[in-house]
Amino acid sequence: LSILAVNMVYSKEVLRKNILILFLSALLVGLFGLFQFGGDVIGLPQSLTLLKEGYTSVVFGFPRVQAFSMEPLYFANFLLIPLSIGLALFINREEPVKRWQMAILIGLLLLNFVLTVSRGGYLGLVGSLLVLGILLFRKLFNWRTILIGIVTVVIVVYGVAFAISKGETRATIEFLSHIQLQDMKRGESIEG
Repeated sequence: LSILAVNMVYSKEVLRKNILILFLSALLVGLFGLFQFGGDVIGLPQSLTLLKEGYTSVVFGFPRVQAFSMEPLYFANFLLIPLSIGLALFINREEPVKRWQMAILIGLLLLNFVLTVSRGGYLGLVGSLLVLGILLFRKLFNWRTILIGIVTVVIVVYGVAFAISKGETRATIEFLSHIQLQDMKRGESIEG
C-alpha cells in the first residue's frame, strides 16, 4: 500500500479512484466474510466457505471469518485500512461515496471485523479510533455524527449477537471468553 501511495497517487482524481477501489474490494471481501459465516453455520462444506479447519464452528461453536486471508487476524488487519479511511472521510464529510453508503459499508466492515474474533485486530481498532479521535476531535462531536455512530454501533452489536446466536449453544460463552483475554497465561496468540 505504501508503494502504491508513493508511486501511483499523483493527483486527487487518482487518489479518489484508489479509495473507491479500496472500498469496492472491502465491500466484496466483507460480503464474502458474511457468506463464510452463514455458510458454515448452515453446514456448507469448507470447499465452498474456504474456511480453514481451525476457524470453523467446531472450535468455538461459531465460525471466525477470514475471507480470503490466511487467518482472521490478517483479515482484521486489512479491514483496519478501509474502516479508518472510511471513518475519516465520513467524519470530514468528504464524498467519494455518499454518506449513507459509507455508513452501510462501515457497518458491514465492523460486523466482519467483530466476527474475526481477533484480539490483536480489536487492539488495532482501538488505536485507530484514538488517532481519529485526536485528529478529528472538533468534527467528531456534533449531534449528527454521534447519532449515526450510535445507530451504527447498535446495528453492529445486534448483528453480531444475531450471528453468534445462530451458532452452537456454547457460541456466546466462547465468544465472550475469547475476547476477554482470559487465557493470557496459556494462550499462544496472546504471547505472540
